[in-house]
Amino acid sequence: MVHPEGYPVNPSGWDLQIEFTLGALGMGSSKIVARFADGRIKKGHTWDFSPDKRIFHMAIDHDGQPTELEQVDLADLKAVYFVKTFAGTPDYAERKEFADGDSPRGPKVEVTFADGEVLQGSVLRYKTKEIGFFLFPVDPKSNNLAIFAVSGAVEKFRYLRPHWIKSPRPSHREHSISAKRETVLTLSADERKLLQLVLPRIMEASSAREFIVENLGSAYLKIGEALLKEMDKT
Repeated sequence: MVHPEGYPVNPSGWDLQIEFTLGALGMGSSKIVARFADGRIKKGHTWDFSPDKRIFHMAIDHDGQPTELEQVDLADLKAVYFVKTFAGTPDYAERKEFADGDSPRGPKVEVTFADGEVLQGSVLRYKTKEIGFFLFPVDPKSNNLAIFAVSGAVEKFRYLRPHWIKSPRPSHREHSISAKRETVLTLSADERKLLQLVLPRIMEASSAREFIVENLGSAYLKIGEALLKEMDKT
């Protein structure tokens, strides 16, 4: 599904806020470069791409003319690049890493694909069980407006340490969480109910655990595990 202004819309409520250029097919079409997992590359226009659906269609571009209609399965792809132009900007040295002063759309991440390519960018939403996710380029002058990375083609996903988070410093609490801790958390019934619902999900998600380690240190995983055990006792 494509927004009338030209950017993909997720019916589940993804507000991507991307203004894609309109293609030669008229309102609602977007220029894309489809990179397949086997290395093939196809350029064309799409008007029915949706991050919630595996299948979409693209009109293959031949010498500037969309002449061939093809059905594409996301399971066969590495990523879909939503681009400004098919020619790109070969004379421009695109910045690939974040710099001080950048104001990304969302959390900064680094994505490693199965073919070895590593990309940095920002995301608005990421869930391991979904088909894929939108990655916004580091450089606002990039020819890529956004990249839809297919989860099956991603080998590693990690959050980059935000500039405002300082390196974790060793503390007594981080390194000495007593196994015999029996203090009941001072929380209201509603607060405890919320924590019991959210904390297990956080501790079970590999991406969340990695985010905690990257930004706070591995000792905080032990703190989370200790809190879970403490709540189980009550």
